[in-house]
Amino acid sequence: MINIEQFTRVYTAKIKFNKKSRLSAIQEYFATEHDLQLSFEDDSNKALERILEYSSSEPNKEQEIFNDIINLLHDRYSMGEAFIVYNLNTTLSFDEVSNSITEMAEEKLDYEMFEFEFSNVNVDSLSKEIKIKFKYKEYQKDIANNLRSDIVNNSGQIPLIIEMNSNKVLVHTGYNKASNHLIKLINDSTLIFSISEIKVKNDVSRMPNLVVNNSFNPISILSLNLLLSGLNSNQYLVQDILSISFNNEDAPRVKKARLGGTNLLEDADVIHRIYRGDSITNFIVEVLHLNEIGEVDLIAEIHVDFRNELKLTFYNAQPINYTVELATLDLEQIIRKVINSQETVIKTDDLINTNLPLLQANNTELVSDVLKRIKEELKNKVDASAKTEIDEYFRVNYQL
Repeated sequence: MINIEQFTRVYTAKIKFNKKSRLSAIQEYFATEHDLQLSFEDDSNKALERILEYSSSEPNKEQEIFNDIINLLHDRYSMGEAFIVYNLNTTLSFDEVSNSITEMAEEKLDYEMFEFEFSNVNVDSLSKEIKIKFKYKEYQKDIANNLRSDIVNNSGQIPLIIEMNSNKVLVHTGYNKASNHLIKLINDSTLIFSISEIKVKNDVSRMPNLVVNNSFNPISILSLNLLLSGLNSNQYLVQDILSISFNNEDAPRVKKARLGGTNLLEDADVIHRIYRGDSITNFIVEVLHLNEIGEVDLIAEIHVDFRNELKLTFYNAQPINYTVELATLDLEQIIRKVINSQETVIKTDDLINTNLPLLQANNTELVSDVLKRIKEELKNKVDASAKTEIDEYFRVNYQL
C-alpha cells in the first residue's frame, strides 16, 4: 500500500528527468482512464497538486491512481532493459519472412498518432534471427479536428527481434503503447505472417486441474510456482523477492497494492493477500542463471509483468556468457511450461501450505480488526470535528 508521502517521494524522484514527456503521459492517463482533462503547464509541482487533489476527492480510487502513475513513470521511462514478448504465427520459411520484412523497410509507416521508420535491418540466416531497429515519433492529437498535429510528444528507437527457432518476437521497449501500435502496423502491412500478444493472465485460466484449487487466484498460482519452484528447477537461483504487486477488484477498499522489501514471502501482509485470493499481477525477483556446469553466467533483477502483454524488464543486469535476450526467451518458455503442466496446481497448493502458513496470514486480519476497534473507540470519545481527522489519519496510514 502506498501512502501520500511515499507516492510524493517516488513521483519527485522520477519526474526530474524528461519532465515534459512524463507530464504529458500523466495527462494522457487521466484523460483515457478517468475521463478527466488536466493541464499542468509543464509544472511538475502543479501536476502533483492536481494528482493529490483528485485522488483525495476519490478515496476509493487513490491506491489505483498512485499505483498506475508510478507504474507509468517506472515502465515507460525505466532505466532497465524491457522486453515485451509476442508469438510469431507463420508457416513460411525464414527466407520468405526476411524478404517480406526487407520489402516493408523501404518506406515510412503511419499508424494513428505514430510514425515508424526502419533504421536498420540485420538478417542472420545461421541463427534464424531478424533484428530490426525502428525510429518512431508520436505526435500530439489535434482533438478539435480529430487529426494528428505537427507537434511531437515522444520519439525514440525500438529494437525488435524476430526469432524463428522459437517463433517469438521480442520488442525492446518499456513503452507499451508504442510497442502495441508497431505490432498492429506490422500485422496490417503483411499477410504472410502475424504477431500475436501473449496474455498470460488469460492463459492461466486454462491450467490443468485448476478446479482442484478453489482458494488461490490462478495468476498467483503461476507466480508462486515460479518463485518457490519453477525458476529454481530451470537453471535459475532465486536470491530474493524484492517487490510483489497485487490486485483484487472485489476488495472493499484497497484494490491494488505494491509491496516492496526483501524476503517478501515471509511478510504477513503478502501471505494474507495470497490466502484472500488476490492476484499477483507482477513481481521483481533477484536471480542468478547457471550454465550447464553450474557456473553463474547472468546476474539480474527481473521484473516479471503479467498485467497486459508478457513483459520482462532486467535491472542491474550483469551478463557474463548469457544475454538478457536469451534469458527473455528462456523465461517465456519456463512460464509456458508451468502453465501447461498437469502438476502445477496441485504442486503449488502444497508449496503454499508448506512455505506460507495460514496462521501468519491470520495475524494480519487480527491487527486490522484491532485497528478498526481503536479507530471507532477514538471517534466515540471526541467531538464531530475531530472525527474527520481520525478518519483521514487511519485512511492515509492504514487504508482503513
